[in-house]
Amino acid sequence: MRSATADGPGRVQRVSGSVLAAGTVFVGTGFTVVKTGTGAYSVYCSGFRAITGGSATPRAGGQVAAANVAGAGNILGIATTTSSTGAAADGGFDFTAEGIAL
Repeated sequence: MRSATADGPGRVQRVSGSVLAAGTVFVGTGFTVVKTGTGAYSVYCSGFRAITGGSATPRAGGQVAAANVAGAGNILGIATTTSSTGAAADGGFDFTAEGIAL
């Protein structure tokens, strides 16, 4: 899913979607996902110049421990962990990213 609060470059825009544990997009457009390690995902928001915020929630059976800006530009980093031990583990998640449009 993709929505913009205003049209044109430099405006605030939101992208949201669902990602499976393997790092594949389940629902949504305007982004791609790379699984970078166990429980580690980079969400690339193609229409963004810079991400200004983001959040994530677990899909099932896991716990999203963190949702943070990873580096610069249009990348949102997501880390997933197990509910019981807090160890890194692959897990699906729903996310929303907000940023400045290209």
